Amino acid sequence: MIPKTRKLNSTEHKEVLSLGARKHSSVFTLYCLKKENEKTKCAVVIPKKVSKKALLRNKNRRKVFDTITNIYPHILPEYHFVLMARTKIETLSHEVLLSEVKSIFRQFLN
Repeated sequence: MIPKTRKLNSTEHKEVLSLGARKHSSVFTLYCLKKENEKTKCAVVIPKKVSKKALLRNKNRRKVFDTITNIYPHILPEYHFVLMARTKIETLSHEVLLSEVKSIFRQFLN
């Protein structure tokens, strides 16, 4: 799990959504904002459009945070990012979810 110090607070979250660059995939939208001299921080958003029940949204959020933990050392430093789900992700396997997260970060780097 990612420590709380590496997660965005509400002010940073709003800033990334309003000023950050966007990249889209079939499953996620990635918002990134470069922050000089700060650690990389992240947030995962699962909107009610994806799942009406909070229990499922939280479960999916934990699932995505788990995949981000696997690739966290390879993410660029000094970036804040928000990963927003666009479709139902509870049906995706861990491997597919990991490949989707990796591919959207690769899109951002290119």
